[in-house]
Order: sequence, then structure tokens, then C-alpha cells
Amino acid sequence: GGANNTVAPGQGMLIRRSSVGTGNVTFTPSMRVSTSTQTYIRESVSGLSQEIRLNLNGSESADEIMIASGDVAMNVEKFFSPADNAVSMFIPNGNEPLTALATELNDNVIPVSIKVAANGFYTISASSIKGLPSNAKVFIEDKTANRFQELNEGSVYSFNATTSDAARFALHIQSSSASSLNESALIYASGNVATDRLSDAATSTVTISDLTGRKVSQSTFEGDTFSTVVNAPAGVYTITVSNGTMVKTQKVILGSN
Repeated sequence: GGANNTVAPGQGMLIRRSSVGTGNVTFTPSMRVSTSTQTYIRESVSGLSQEIRLNLNGSESADEIMIASGDVAMNVEKFFSPADNAVSMFIPNGNEPLTALATELNDNVIPVSIKVAANGFYTISASSIKGLPSNAKVFIEDKTANRFQELNEGSVYSFNATTSDAARFALHIQSSSASSLNESALIYASGNVATDRLSDAATSTVTISDLTGRKVSQSTFEGDTFSTVVNAPAGVYTITVSNGTMVKTQKVILGSN
């Protein structure tokens, strides 16, 4: 149902000030109303076809964000805790950071920011990954440490953070099914194997680079299909295929077997 100005028995609420500061909220008996509203019982969320929940954990507090798609998926603005020891995780969105983002999850890169109250040791984990294709891979990218780690339900990424950290992370979701660049080339990855499929059998050069531009490998092949095992840490890489008639480049997420 829609929202109204009545708070049901048992229902919680958030109150947002129009300006920074502290204050009191007073509820008086005269504010009570008699309605047919029943005691509030939170309904479980249904209608989400895909869902990823990320948790940020510190020694004294924790926070969670959700990225989802489906009929009831929606953007939800972030409310930051005033507690001195609070940690926060959020999705940048201009002047309105989000705690929940409605978006397509397949083959997407989503920025993730954090706020911590003190320098120290923290962890990020995926408490829920639902509805993604069975061959999909989910990675957390740490831009400060220049590291990638695959996230499964229950897996944990550990790192040291400072109070100045902000737009430090990105969540990468990629299906290992082929993504068509156009009719002339397909470039895709599964585990640590990169594959290129061409519409002709011309001699081609395949160059694999990391996001800093450092060349990881380069091979020349003849034929319409080429696969190679990439001996490099899991993460996002750029694959460039070139021959006498075309040059195609695509970012892929390479994992470990």
C-alpha cells in the first residue's frame, strides 16, 4: 500500500532534521488517532529477481548496502549514524548517497564508498547473492590497494582503512557468457581462461593488459577461435584483438580456477 501520515502500533521510523544539529522530538497524547490500522508487521521483500547484499564490518559496528533488480527494487537514500564509532557503506549518487540501488546486475560495475570513524582493520563480505546466472562472477575491487577479490556468499575481504578513505571500492558483476561486441568478434572470460571468437580466420594479435596499462600477455594466432590461460591475479583486465581489418577491446573479469 501507499504511505500516509499515520504510524501504526509497533512501527519504527526515522526522523530527519532540516539542518545539522541536535534536538528533541515530542509525542503527546493529543497526537494519537483512532484508525483501522493494525499492528505493524514487516513484510518480507518479494519481487526481487536479483540481489547482492554487501556488509562492512569494524570492531564495534557494521553496515550493509543492497543492490537489486526486480519489480519492487528501488533506490533508498542513505541515513548515516551519528554514533562516534559508526562505520558506513554507501553507493555514491551525487548529493544523495544510497543504501539500496535498483539497477541491472548482469555485466555491471557499481561504485561503493565507505566511511570509518577510526583508522584500522575492516572487512567486506557478501551476505547474500541471489538470482545471478550460475556462471556469474562477483568481484570487489579495492582501488587503494589495487586488489581484486572474488566474492561468494560468506567470503570476506580484509583491509586496513583510514578516515580519509571514501570512493575506494567498486563492485564488478560479470557473466562468463559471451558478450557480443559486434558481428566481427566475441571476447569473454571464464575463470582464468580468456577466449576470442572471430568471424574469419585471419591472423590476429591478442593483448591482455591490467587496468594500469601493463601488458600481461600477448599472443598471435590464426583461426577463428583462440583461448589462453592467464597467469595473473584475479581481477579486471582489458583484452584487445587486432588484425588487418579491425581492432576490438573489451574489459573482462578474470578469476581463478
